[in-house]
Amino acid sequence: MTEYYGTIHQNIYKGIEDCHSNPFDLTNLERFRFSAEAPLGWWGWPVGIVLGYFLFNRLFSGFMSRRAAPDDRYIKPALAFHNLAISLASLVLGGYLSVLLIQRWLEGFSLHEMICSPEFHHSDTLQYLYWWNYIFKIWELVDTWFLILRKKPVIFLHEYHHAATLFLTWSQLQFHSGIQWVPIVLNLWVHVIMYFYYGMAATGTYFWWKKYLTRIQITQFVIDIVACLYAYIYGLAYSTGECWPFRPFCFWYEIDSLACYGTQTGAVIGIFLITSYFGLFIQFYRKTYLTPRIRKKSE
Repeated sequence: MTEYYGTIHQNIYKGIEDCHSNPFDLTNLERFRFSAEAPLGWWGWPVGIVLGYFLFNRLFSGFMSRRAAPDDRYIKPALAFHNLAISLASLVLGGYLSVLLIQRWLEGFSLHEMICSPEFHHSDTLQYLYWWNYIFKIWELVDTWFLILRKKPVIFLHEYHHAATLFLTWSQLQFHSGIQWVPIVLNLWVHVIMYFYYGMAATGTYFWWKKYLTRIQITQFVIDIVACLYAYIYGLAYSTGECWPFRPFCFWYEIDSLACYGTQTGAVIGIFLITSYFGLFIQFYRKTYLTPRIRKKSE
């Protein structure tokens, strides 16, 4: 395998030359490496977009509070197109990524190497696919504006999840977390199902399995947390002695080449945000599906 040298943020490999940060250079996608020079790669972009998202939500909500919601006959076709388009795009990206992962498995990468090795993280078009997943999270912010336009409630979970996930996807690219393919591929397949459901619902077609969407999302978060903890704990076991005995708190310290590829900073951000999703989705599921059932039985 390719010999790694230098720091994580140099992203230099012997045998890989002319790496670039232009995802629109379709002739050299396998040489794309995420950096601040990539489109929307600078840290100010995700921070600015998230702050702008929160500000616009409040301005738009204030604007709509003084007006009647437009007729759903005009809104629902656009809503259906939006949701079904994201479902299809997630299918394409998730399918592409899944095929690539299977190819790497067949080439001899173990599951541990797929999670931890720098060679895997820098192989083929993985970072190009990760970048597109980040762009999808910007697109998905439009979900909120459809809710506001239709004067539907925007709950904390919805707004927090959309904003935090945008920052999460950028952070894992920025800190080159080797584990990131696990939550990305799971999230893409969940979104294939979820956005298909909401797209069909906008056309007037409803399915009985809506409540299982939340269960699937919760299951996804459990798998994500287990995988991220594996990478993080393995990283602590092999981090250099300069941080000892404060390894869990050395967030600034880059993990050496023996540990899972990435940084402590990226690991902590990922574990914190995904764990917060897990707790909020559990709370949402209990409030939406379990509490009404208990009340109904008691009546």
